[in-house]
Amino acid sequence: MYMCYLDESGVQENTGTRYFVLSGLAIPAEQWKPCEQQLLQCKKPYDLEDVEVHAAWMARRYVEQEQIPNFAGLTRQERRKAARGKRDEALIKLAARGTARGLKEAKKNYRKTDPYIHLTIDERRQLLLNLADIISSWQYARLSPK
Repeated sequence: MYMCYLDESGVQENTGTRYFVLSGLAIPAEQWKPCEQQLLQCKKPYDLEDVEVHAAWMARRYVEQEQIPNFAGLTRQERRKAARGKRDEALIKLAARGTARGLKEAKKNYRKTDPYIHLTIDERRQLLLNLADIISSWQYARLSPK
């Protein structure tokens, strides 16, 4: 028996993008727990062991991080606090002079990226590479893009 993880990205109907991807990763049931443990161990040094990884949200630039002096030199707790402060400032400015749509988009972006805000872009990208390396080493797994 195989366990299968299915995921979709994009939209099926015309809401601004032409792309829709559905993929599945099938793993023999007896390998599921060891695979999960490998992924958890990979995420642990990044303080993400209880967080679902969303590559598209992790791989993008977080502009507010670039506005914080020596962001990479701060502790992860300090990074999170400083970045959230910048985000709060941006939301206040948007609420005062922006559009309702822009404010809604910013809030969505901040909500989706909040679990990763304590990581630099290099750390986030390295984690994605590490996870891809682990998954690609599973000779028994099957990946099925549609």
